[in-house]
Formats: sequence, C-alpha cells, structure tokens
Amino acid sequence: MSARVCYLSRTDRGDALAGVRLVGEHTEDSWRAPVNHGGEFEAVEHVRLGTHAAGEWVANALRAGRRRRSIDTVCVDVDGSSCTWVTSPSERRTMVAAAYAQAEEREGQATSAGLSTVEPMSSVPAGTGAERRVGLMAVPDSVTRLFLDELDRRGIAVRRVCSLWQLIAEVWDPSGPGADVAHTRLREDRIVAEEAPASAVVLVEPCGRLVWVWSASGKPIAGGSMRLRASAEGQCLLKPWDMARLGTEWLAWSAQTGCAPRRVLVIVPPLDTEGDPGGLSAAEVGEHLGRAWPNASIDLAVEADPVGETLARAVRVAEAGTVQDEGLVALTRRPGRTHRSMYRWWAAALLAGAGTLGAMATSLYRRAGTIESQLGMIEDRQREILRESASHQDLASEMEFPRRLETLRNEAKGRRASRVRVSDSDLPKPILAELLNVAFALEGGQYDEIEPKLIELGPLACRVEIWVPEGTLAYDFQESLVAACEVIEWSEPAASTGRRDVLLPYTISGVWKSPDSRP
Repeated sequence: MSARVCYLSRTDRGDALAGVRLVGEHTEDSWRAPVNHGGEFEAVEHVRLGTHAAGEWVANALRAGRRRRSIDTVCVDVDGSSCTWVTSPSERRTMVAAAYAQAEEREGQATSAGLSTVEPMSSVPAGTGAERRVGLMAVPDSVTRLFLDELDRRGIAVRRVCSLWQLIAEVWDPSGPGADVAHTRLREDRIVAEEAPASAVVLVEPCGRLVWVWSASGKPIAGGSMRLRASAEGQCLLKPWDMARLGTEWLAWSAQTGCAPRRVLVIVPPLDTEGDPGGLSAAEVGEHLGRAWPNASIDLAVEADPVGETLARAVRVAEAGTVQDEGLVALTRRPGRTHRSMYRWWAAALLAGAGTLGAMATSLYRRAGTIESQLGMIEDRQREILRESASHQDLASEMEFPRRLETLRNEAKGRRASRVRVSDSDLPKPILAELLNVAFALEGGQYDEIEPKLIELGPLACRVEIWVPEGTLAYDFQESLVAACEVIEWSEPAASTGRRDVLLPYTISGVWKSPDSRP
C-alpha cells in the first residue's frame, strides 16, 4: 500500500482553510476551498463548512482510488505560525506551553496562545535554572483540529500531524531520515559522522513566501518565514534585500542558539526576471545568500513545485518507515474514534468481569449454604448417637463411651476438612484480565483493518472471531494474542465460512493453561 501525505494550506494567519493536497507515491490530488463571496457566511460558519467539504473530498479521493483509509502524515503550512524563545524552568512540553501562554498574556495576545499548538524545538537551551530559555514553535491549530475531526468522523486514521518546518527538516536535512532514502547506496557504504552538524534549508514557495529552517539529525532547531513580492502573473520576486534580511534574522538566531549552519540548501522555483529588472535569478539567489551568510557551502536546487517535491520526498520517507518523530504531539495524539472504541471495550470488559464475579459469588454462597446444612445434619446425628449410646446398658461402661465419642469426632473432622477442598478445575479463571489483554491487542493501533465479530471467554474455552482483509493479518493478530495472554493457549487461526465484501472470517480458539504450565 502506498503512503499518503496530506498538506493543509491556510489563510488569515492560519484561521481559515485555503486548500488541501493529497500526495501519494504516483498520484497527487488537490482541492481549493470555496471563497466566501460578499460575506455570504459568517467567518466561523465559513471555516466549519470549508473543513467539512475538505474532509468529504479526502474521503472521496481515497475511496475513488481504492486506497487504504489512512493518512501517514498531515502537514500544516506555516501561515500564522511563529518560532520564538521563552524562559521556562523545564524543557517539558507542558511547561514550555504554559510559559508561552503566560508570555502571550503579558503582551495582550492570550487568545492566539490558547488556539495554538506549542512544540519545543530540539535546541540546546541557553542559561540554567529559572533563567533557561527554550526555543519553540507555535502553530495555530483551530482549523487543523476541525479537519482531523472530519477525517475521524469518516473513519480515516491519521498517524502523525506535523508542521512544514518539521517536514522540511525531516526530508531535506543531509543528516535526517530523508537523506538515507534519497541515497541509492546502502548506509554502511557511506561514511557517517558521529555528530550531525547543523544545516539550513531555504524553501521558496511560488505563491510568494520564503520558509527557512535550521535542523540537526532531521529535527528543527530554529525556523521562520517571510513574505515576498509577487508579479502580476502570481510569481514570486526575490530581491537582494530579501537575502540581506534573511542573513540578519539568522544572525539573531545564531546569537540565541549558539550555533551557525555551515551547509545551506536553497530550493527555489524557476524565477523569471524578464519582467523585473531588479529581481534575482536562481543562481543569483545563491550568490547573494552566500554574501549574507559567508563561510558556508550553498547548494541550489531548482524545482517547479518546491512544496510538492517536499511532500513527494515525505511519501518516500514514510514508505521506508524511518520516521519515529510524532511531529506536533498534541495534534498527533488527539483523541478520536479509536479512543472512544477503546473506552467502550473497557466498559464491556468491566461489565463482563462484574457479571463473572457476581456469578462466582452466587455459586460460592450456595455451596457454603449446602456445606453448612450438611454440618448441621452431622451434628444432629452426633447428638442422636450419643443419646442412643447412653441409653444402652452394654455401652454404659466408661471405656466404651470415650471410644465411640472419639470416632464421631474424627468423622466430623474429616468431613469438615473435605468441604474446603477445591480442585484445580474449580478455581476461578482470570477472565477479566484476559479480556482486557484481548481488547488491548485488538485496539493497539497496528490492526486498524481488523473488525471484531465475536469475543467469547468462558471458564472452559475461549474463542475470538474476526473479519480481516487477508489471511496473513489473522496470523499476525494470533501472534499478538499469544504474546499478550499468559494463561490462555491460542491455536492458529482457522478460516470460517461466509464472506463480507472483501473481508474474510477467521476463528482463533484457545484453552486455559493448567497451573503447572503457567509461567
């Protein structure tokens, strides 16, 4: 299955959706948000309708191409986003977000801080203790959250959400995961440094925006963006002072981070300088950037669509499975349908466990009543025998009576001891714990294509019936059950009769292990 990367372009400083791009290994689809002509809708209603239409379009695009209903990465553009520094007592994500919110509140911008996802950057903080300064990126996320909810409502899973800064660092950094995918030789054939130096990537969008990021090992250290002039035809125009402004901004960040990139990669679209005598060509962009940032090697790449090439490289990186970073963690871990399903399974498991415990308590109560009645009958019989023995003259001797009494006491003692003996088969089974293990194995995230049909755990045998698109997935799920369940021995999956669309039925049976064979 081909990986999918979805790119969200926004306007109004990140508060409105402008368009969506869905890129695969060999396909690319795009959608533009409708324009609110003459204020036909209110701003909030227009955003809601736009995200709803975008979610419907993505669902139709995946359905039309018969692609899997999941997206590996949702990338958010940098419109309205900012990279800055805050004073924080810790580098933890929650502490940095709280420090940023307090700083914004002091500056009278608490509203934007509350609607932004704050992610610390992998930088070395300046200072120690209470004076520690930590770099962060703040990305407006209101539109992104609405879009993720629309995808979740349609059953489309999103594995990761990241910013364009993080994606650029990931796929273009020579020391990042994208570099290994781009090379044709194996990793062991190359000389790899023990420490990855800082690199800079400058990406120029044809719409008239320059995005830059510093990174090490594919993780951003600093980032920023600036608007560029555009021609009447909609092409961006680069001026010498744009490169000088970029160099000045880099000097400020170098003073904050204490590092300076020695390798710079510039990705620009074809620049037409005929209509603008003062505009820079692609080669002149690299030359002026070298003057603004001397003693650094400048690599230049001309791409018709720099953002599209970045997304295509991200697809290849996702296919290789070399990315472990969660991107914008708050958006990546946003609760969705999987979490709600897990809560329902937990509730069902608790109800089943409560019912099992109630049945066991009732059975034990009835058994205790039976034993108590038997003890009463034995005591009554003992008193009757004593009365009969006392009435017989042949048993009236002092030697015969103690012997009969001791015999009766031993008989009563033996029967009392027998009432507490319970065989191993009568011991209660840990049904609740194993039902939770089956639920966790089923809802762990890696088997989102499996649909449960029946889960039955009884005191004698166990059975799990599932729908799967292919048989190998049933065997993989059976191995997960074997690893998760310690007291149930699961057999290999057996195909069942019946078929539902493209799903096949499989049954996995299990038996309770004996106490001697348990670990």
